[in-house]
Amino acid sequence: MLVKIKVRPASSKAGIERKSDEAFIVKTRAKAEAGKANNEALEIVGRYFGVPTSGLKIIRGLRSKNKIIEIKN
Repeated sequence: MLVKIKVRPASSKAGIERKSDEAFIVKTRAKAEAGKANNEALEIVGRYFGVPTSGLKIIRGLRSKNKIIEIKN
């Protein structure tokens, strides 16, 4: 399953909210440096969907705020 997310790094609170049927906004406390915000975003998405981070992969947007994540079943 593919999921579109928009990451908002360095937010005051970490969390996830549904933007539309397929898109989510993921707020991370980590800054967007050295992949820290990406790692935290994957942890948040994994908790939301009940999947370990090893079952998640960033398909597109590794250095962008807009990302597409693959969730492996």
